[in-house]
This record gives sequence, C-alpha cells and structure tokens, in this order.
Amino acid sequence: MAAWARAEREGDAGALDGLLHPDFLAVGPYGFLLRRAQWLERFGHGLAYTDFEFAPDTPTRYGDGSAVVVGTQTQRGTQKGQPVEGSFRVTLVFTGGPE
Repeated sequence: MAAWARAEREGDAGALDGLLHPDFLAVGPYGFLLRRAQWLERFGHGLAYTDFEFAPDTPTRYGDGSAVVVGTQTQRGTQKGQPVEGSFRVTLVFTGGPE
C-alpha cells in the first residue's frame, strides 16, 4: 500500500506500471471507469498531486495471499489547473497480499 500511495503522490507512472494488475480497473469519483492504461496516462494529462495519503482500515486477508483493504484516500492536487481535493473511501484488492 505504501508503494502505491507514494507512486500516486509522486506521479510515478513507471512505478505504478509495476504495481497494478493487468486487469486493473478503477471507479472514479463520478462513477466513470478507468482501465489500467488510462490510469497510468493520468499524469501525462495534467494530473499532479501535492499531497496523497491512504489510511487503511484492517485488511481482510485470504489464504492465497490476497487481501481487500478499505480505507480513506486524502488528496490535494490539480488536473489541468483545476483542484482535485478531498477525502474518499476506497476499496483496494491486492493479489499476493499487501506490503
């Protein structure tokens, strides 16, 4: 989780490329869906964070090393000059277990 949050905060699409599952799918704050390639492209389209934190709740772990983590993502930044700030409830699914 820490590596993912750091990569998001730093706008490091290369690091995210190594962390995200090939079938990655994200639901945006307005209900839109972003596939893996679209998620990685966000930083090349004007997204920049000045702050990005993830505070996890207790993960639910599974015997195969997978885990589901619900937590709060707090972010501050801009997308093409427009503010992208707020706190959001987020669900992350890890395969192989979170770090």
